[in-house]
Amino acid sequence: MTKLTVNIVLFFVAFSAMSQQVKVYNEYLEPVENVEVISKQTNSSLTTDEKGSFSLKNFSENDTLYFFNENYLPLTLSVKQVKSTLGHKVLLHYQSIFLDGVEAVVTVRNKKNQFSKSPIKVEVLNNEKIHKIGAQTSAEILQEAGSVQIQKSQAGGGSPMIRGMEANKVLLVIDGVRMNNAIYRGGHLQNSITLDNNILEQVDIAYGPGSVNYGSDALGGVIHYYTKTPVPTDDSTLSLQGNLTSSYASGNNGYTTHGNITLAKNKWGSLSSIS
Repeated sequence: MTKLTVNIVLFFVAFSAMSQQVKVYNEYLEPVENVEVISKQTNSSLTTDEKGSFSLKNFSENDTLYFFNENYLPLTLSVKQVKSTLGHKVLLHYQSIFLDGVEAVVTVRNKKNQFSKSPIKVEVLNNEKIHKIGAQTSAEILQEAGSVQIQKSQAGGGSPMIRGMEANKVLLVIDGVRMNNAIYRGGHLQNSITLDNNILEQVDIAYGPGSVNYGSDALGGVIHYYTKTPVPTDDSTLSLQGNLTSSYASGNNGYTTHGNITLAKNKWGSLSSIS
């Protein structure tokens, strides 16, 4: 009889302890740990364990509990409301966090000269900067930009490297036309020096994957060259313009001479050049 009495007492003690246990779940019925449970009356608090559980034994029947976790919407319930739920369960809902929008407007342009929005960093070298650099080759223009490394073991070298990637991982484009793609060799690729730097109007250097705009071969970055564009005249008069430049580099005793001729009318234009 004594043993039965002890068992009954232990049963009620265990049942009482279990009845004090509360479990906190999310919308996917997963237990939520590290939820801070605060009594608004006494300011006493505790946190849920890895099973999302906590005990009500430290709170009175008249307490109002505040449930807080940074990933969920705050919830306020009285102890009576918690006990009235089936299985003493508390449901928390995820909160939506709206961050301030960040827009990066970069100069990866299409044929209509419109700008696309992209999160990657893009450096723009306009005609004024190109002229100020005074490079001998289009590869040296990139080197002077500061963030592109050029492999140049000899005078005819000029393989651009962006963030450790080069050759078939860096896409070179002239006025929207690819100079290389993924099937090209993986070693140093000197395509960038085959372009006359004197005919360039602008160079856009996109650092990082440009696959969204250019395809899967633009893994390390994109170098987009834009050549000078003839501008049609406002009337039917034929326009003829020409430019002649010459430069000398004392470092390698190099001479460069460039000339171009522009023909334009109200509906067409033509630009011819030689260096």
